[in-house]
Amino acid sequence: MTRAIPVSIGWLRQQTGYDRIRQTYDSLLIENLFKLHYGNRNFSRDVFERSNNLKPIDPKVRTKRLLERKIGGLDAKNNLTLYEKLKGDSLFEQIQSVLPKIGEGRRSLLLLEKRDELTYILARVVAGLLPKGLSWTLNSEGIDDLCAGSFFLLQLAKYFDASVRWLEIIRHPELYPRSTTTDIRNIRPDCAVASRWDFFFSKIRLSLNTMRKPEVMEFHRRRGEYIRPKQVTHQEIMNIYNRKFSKRTATTLSAILDFSSTEKFLPNMPGIGLQYRYAITERRKIASFFRGGLIEHYKLMQTYDNQFKHVFIYLEPIGTQTAPFLADDEIIQFVTNDESFSIRLDLYDKANKDWSIEPWNQKIPGNPQKSDLWLYHEIRSRVEKERSWNKREMEVMFTLLGHNGSFRSRVSIINLLGYSTTTFHRSLNSILDEKHVSLMHHPTLEFIGLTEGVLVIIPDAHSKLIRKCIKWFRNSNVYCHIRSDSERRRLVAHIRTPTARAWIVAKIIRDMLLKEGLRFEEGEFISAIISGMRYHYMTLPARLFDKSGKCWRDIK
Repeated sequence: MTRAIPVSIGWLRQQTGYDRIRQTYDSLLIENLFKLHYGNRNFSRDVFERSNNLKPIDPKVRTKRLLERKIGGLDAKNNLTLYEKLKGDSLFEQIQSVLPKIGEGRRSLLLLEKRDELTYILARVVAGLLPKGLSWTLNSEGIDDLCAGSFFLLQLAKYFDASVRWLEIIRHPELYPRSTTTDIRNIRPDCAVASRWDFFFSKIRLSLNTMRKPEVMEFHRRRGEYIRPKQVTHQEIMNIYNRKFSKRTATTLSAILDFSSTEKFLPNMPGIGLQYRYAITERRKIASFFRGGLIEHYKLMQTYDNQFKHVFIYLEPIGTQTAPFLADDEIIQFVTNDESFSIRLDLYDKANKDWSIEPWNQKIPGNPQKSDLWLYHEIRSRVEKERSWNKREMEVMFTLLGHNGSFRSRVSIINLLGYSTTTFHRSLNSILDEKHVSLMHHPTLEFIGLTEGVLVIIPDAHSKLIRKCIKWFRNSNVYCHIRSDSERRRLVAHIRTPTARAWIVAKIIRDMLLKEGLRFEEGEFISAIISGMRYHYMTLPARLFDKSGKCWRDIK
């Protein structure tokens, strides 16, 4: 059994090699949970094949045409085929001959440490001898993180008929588009939190789009109706599609669909007694970074002046007028308390198997509730009946907000954190019943091609303009998460876009706001590409909750 880890800054402080800023990252905490539970597993071909009942690979030499079809045969950087470098008296030697060598890029050099593992992965791809099933990878003997994640992604690529250019990714990972808004906060079979190799896995994920399968669209349409957590089981799969599958087929499909589904817990912050405070600055950090209620940090690259801005988002007791530690003329700050979340699956073009290129040019529909393919949820600020909170309930709530994955992933995390599953779900049901948090489901964003992000900020404007922007952002984008104040004077919109479209969306929004009379140079709005983000939810109770008074500490 794995020893439990408390959700606390205290535990993180005991670890070596982390500076004060990194100590509160949710993804860092989960990465350490992953490493502690699954350890540094060693690769052993014989042990892996024996434990998974796999046939050994026939080492005979394969044709160049087969290798190109299976793993790619083009050197993307030099636009030359790799045939010239291909040599060897066995399949393993052939693959080794085209893997990167010293001096061929820093990240490719990092992968050199795993030449044997990469050779084995690609040999199984060429031979067509892949492991069966989708739940084995995290627990399988004789396999390390790189192999485990790769084999799982191979299974998904096979199911979704995706072509992965393995050699291009291995040799030149820097040439592939980078996901700009991914901060994965869960534990899943593609070893997403094993960050040492995530630069490699993220390139493979770009080849996958679960929406290409019609059954995925139907699944998310039906799952969008659920307001309570529910595990995806083979029986539920049969109910959703109203048809009989074999148990094996339904079980495999349930694993794929669970993996591609995300629970989104949205808080009623005023009901909890908190409000969001935004602080926008050109400085990389501010003195209060490690203090109090920090929950999110965005790094923005402005589209035209190539300057970076930083957006820090705090939680603080409701009614706080200003944060003294942010009293600085160079820092723009304001408060929001309303929230809405929208994802429009109806903007997926089934014929072309991609998202609509210019959704803002389409006719804007009326009420989101009239389309069952428009997943929409709105929280208007309201103060519920006061209640007494305890630290465990706070930890449960902010573990939910910090998690960003499926039902099974969440269960894994709460077990690793040392919570009793029964106690956790009792607290969760209480929080849901009292409407302090509400739940919606949506597809996992990095697996439906929404890899980039844009953040739009309007610190102060006329309410008529803010209302118009809320409607336009919500209706004209696949994914949009909006926070605003109850008077509709301030707005922050986080928009997700397909690969290589973020700069187009940022420009479209900039032009729209300029036409509305807002001045970009005067700082009356920001429309910028998200180049990095971090979340800090899970450790918030340890930083902000007053255990003795059972209330939130005021930030001073």
